[in-house]
Amino acid sequence: MDVLTILKAIDKGVELVAPHVNGPLGTALKIINISLDAAIAFAAGGKDPVAEIQRIHDADPLLQEMRGEWESRIDQRFPNG
Repeated sequence: MDVLTILKAIDKGVELVAPHVNGPLGTALKIINISLDAAIAFAAGGKDPVAEIQRIHDADPLLQEMRGEWESRIDQRFPNG
């Protein structure tokens, strides 16, 4: 089974379940669905979905700022970690 087939099957399952789930889990499923749609588009275009999504994340300044804040907070709480 190829990656595109697997992604489409997972996406179909999420789309079937998501309308019946509310609250934080429902929100998480919507985010997962959007991510799967992007991954399917990348895979259909012959690209590695994981590498492409990582490339987008690496270029996002807000995400980089958030990661920096998290790393700073972790270093403050666990200075020897």
